[in-house]
Amino acid sequence: MLQYQNRLTSAVLFWFVTLAFQTLTLWPAPLYAAPEEVEVTILHTNDLHSQFREKAYPIRIGGIARLNTAIRAIRKTHPQTTLVDGGDWSEGSIYYTLGAGLESIQMLDRMGYDFAVLGNHDFLNGPDILLDALGFAKPRTRFLAKNLSIPDSYPRKKEFEQAILPYQIQDYGGFKIAWIGMTTYEFIYDKYLEPIQITNPFTAAANLARKLKSEEKVDGVVVISHNSIKTNELILRAANEFAGQNQIDLIIGAHDHKKLSRPHEVKSLRGGPPAWIVETGSGGEYLGQVTVKLSAGHMELQNYQLIQLDAKIPEDPETLEWIKQLDHRVEAKYGSVFDEEIGKSEIDFSGMGVENLMGDWVTDCYRKETGSHLSIESNRFISHPILPGTIHSYDLFNAAPPIYNPKTGLTWTLKTFPIRGNTLKWLLYLLFGTKKLSAYGLINVSGLKLKYDPLFATAEDFDPDEPNNLALDLQNLGGNRFIGIEGIPVVKDIQIFNPSTSEYLPLKESSNYTVATGGGLIESIQWLNSKLGKVIPLDELRDTEKENWRVLADQVRATTPLTRENVTVGDRIQTAQSNLGVYPIDITWVPKAPSATGWTAEVRAKIGNYGSSRSHPGPQVRLLLNKNRSNLSIEPDYIEDPLVYELKVLEPGEFQELVWNVTVPTGNEAFPLTIRIVGAEQEVNTTNHEATAWLMTVDFLSKK
Repeated sequence: MLQYQNRLTSAVLFWFVTLAFQTLTLWPAPLYAAPEEVEVTILHTNDLHSQFREKAYPIRIGGIARLNTAIRAIRKTHPQTTLVDGGDWSEGSIYYTLGAGLESIQMLDRMGYDFAVLGNHDFLNGPDILLDALGFAKPRTRFLAKNLSIPDSYPRKKEFEQAILPYQIQDYGGFKIAWIGMTTYEFIYDKYLEPIQITNPFTAAANLARKLKSEEKVDGVVVISHNSIKTNELILRAANEFAGQNQIDLIIGAHDHKKLSRPHEVKSLRGGPPAWIVETGSGGEYLGQVTVKLSAGHMELQNYQLIQLDAKIPEDPETLEWIKQLDHRVEAKYGSVFDEEIGKSEIDFSGMGVENLMGDWVTDCYRKETGSHLSIESNRFISHPILPGTIHSYDLFNAAPPIYNPKTGLTWTLKTFPIRGNTLKWLLYLLFGTKKLSAYGLINVSGLKLKYDPLFATAEDFDPDEPNNLALDLQNLGGNRFIGIEGIPVVKDIQIFNPSTSEYLPLKESSNYTVATGGGLIESIQWLNSKLGKVIPLDELRDTEKENWRVLADQVRATTPLTRENVTVGDRIQTAQSNLGVYPIDITWVPKAPSATGWTAEVRAKIGNYGSSRSHPGPQVRLLLNKNRSNLSIEPDYIEDPLVYELKVLEPGEFQELVWNVTVPTGNEAFPLTIRIVGAEQEVNTTNHEATAWLMTVDFLSKK
């Protein structure tokens, strides 16, 4: 009997185990089969530059508290989300001075960034400072940069390799994306990362992407690249064209601060699906959202949008509290830089144009501080314009080149050096030798006036969006002491301010002049000297030891309020031909009364001839309103006012004032209005043919 029971028990147990095995091996197959495709959301930012606070004018936009709110909301509804940054997450704001990038790394970690690439501003103080910040923060965010060569002689090589990875692979429900990092490939930044060398990203990205797709069997490859759109196009072509198929599917770009409202398509010359480049501008004003679909060995872009981080998105209270704690630390170091009013501005200091308002004012401040003959600054070293309203020290810190050195505890300081007249003349010939090069707006000046006539084809392939091309062009052009056809001046009527008599006198090639400039231009001259020999001697370089932003702050206190009358533009760098132009400062409006569809307003615009010759008949001026109102995350959809003006012939320095009566849609927001000059494309300088001013509706003003 006992034997029978044991056999029965064994049979029942065998039946139960068999049933369980069938349940585990057969039944789940249709229930848990791997999906054929999966949707992934990619959120991306770039060039945050420690801009933790919002910008209040003309619309409340940006700030990491608002950014964090948007990120969290998307993650709640899109579980398969990866958040990445394209680099330059650190240096560029007063917050960087607290821990040389530490707070920026903590910021990325607090908001849950998965990957961040290394940008040039993240290593300007060298690899040791970068490693110190990363080591102290111990972030969960993974930092990427493939195109680096680390010599064995570098004592912290192993630590650097552990902190900065070439790539990472992430799984999404059985599908894989490889994330590759590419840092800035411009040889003007080589010295800042020494002894680590920056290698070309083209072969590095192509070889790694091909290996990851063939050996690791990833389904998609995304490159996070802190390089310009032009360089990123070349990265895509190097990887995809020669392979005959897409090895890289998407590039998240940065560095040139371009805002792409829609993906930049890069078509393959061999046919097949295109690859894409996306980018969000700078300063955390926009968040990019890419939706991709992954299937076996394939990644397809489904959707893209740029999200404007304005007042419609509330600020995260927890993040605001963290920023407040940082503010206390900043003010313990610098004083009441956020709240103390040091002056007012009645105008918007635009940085547009070969000669521009912001550059003119900054160089005026330099010259007044030093008493020099002239001052020079590059528009590329002026970070932010001064906006209408109250001015705080913080605003000027952000405006001046805030390249902070933790070893000295200083940002760039104002410096002076002597320059001989013939050397200055050669430099001006170099900078204004061609139309493309002069349009780049390399320098702003004070105490210097000139007329330029770039009639020459030298540097015909120059691309102002490609800094490597710029550096090569300067190097190639520099070999000719006077660019152009002998006997035909490229630059003429050069006049230099005489501090003793307060008058402008013709440049003398045998005379010496004192130049004031910021640290960035000094480093650029040192680079130029290293390539061309000692073309601009700096043996007598003197450091005022006064930071640029403090110079600007002192001048604001001395001249407040800043108005159109005490800040000028247009009479320093002039074309030999006519130069029709309009600036935001010369667009004004007066709201009148509400109507059935909005507010009526009178708009006035002053069009000037900023050149040295009489203008030609024919150019027209048009007024454009953007249907999208203050939403700049999508391409403008303009409504053209029916009143189109034909400009009269203007003498040099003459202006024509134009008047429109417009209706601005009602609403509690600012409204952008664009004035455009058409029919003058033959002019040498076309950078000032269009300007946008912001109209504040009565509804908006009443609630400010």
